[in-house]
Amino acid sequence: MTETMNVHKALSEVKILNNRIIGKISECQFCIANKVTNKTIKGKPIDEWKNSVQDNWTSITTLINRRNALKQAISKSNASTEVTIAGKVYTVAEAIEMKQYGMDYYNTLLSELRNDFSEANRSVEKTNTDADIKATDYAQNCVGSDESNTESLREIEKIRTAYYDSHKAELIDPIDITKKIAELEEQISSFTSEVDSVLSVSNATTFITIEY
Repeated sequence: MTETMNVHKALSEVKILNNRIIGKISECQFCIANKVTNKTIKGKPIDEWKNSVQDNWTSITTLINRRNALKQAISKSNASTEVTIAGKVYTVAEAIEMKQYGMDYYNTLLSELRNDFSEANRSVEKTNTDADIKATDYAQNCVGSDESNTESLREIEKIRTAYYDSHKAELIDPIDITKKIAELEEQISSFTSEVDSVLSVSNATTFITIEY
């Protein structure tokens, strides 16, 4: 049998076939123990029961063959059909993998960048605040707190600045982290906002042919 349909219809039918196949297999009994004196099996003459088993076997294997033909045709189509998402060209298979798994890694990376940046900034801010307070106290203890003496004030500021500069913290940022965060946010947002609609259009306009 040869049949042509769009990918959207094929995907919908595969879901139905999956359930039908499992349900039909669970309902069937393909052989049974029977006393030779029994002329019926489950209320049916033995030959009729045998025929029903044969019919069930044919039905199930036909469903399986159709399901497999659909899946194989979909896979081949997905591997060759190209779509453009957020300005980048993917095969449908690549886009599906990116949607299902690849974006998870970008989201995890983005979360880590945000956490690292936030924690590092908090640490720098706290260290510098503490250093500023301690620098002032240290300088005043060294020189005294006579604010009417201009020379004393200058010496206090000199000592305070030197103490602060030697105890302050700074952010070490080898990758320009705020830029990387912005780029990742844009990449994730652009892909996730387009992928579903792009794949839907592709599935509706791409046709496959199955043989089984």
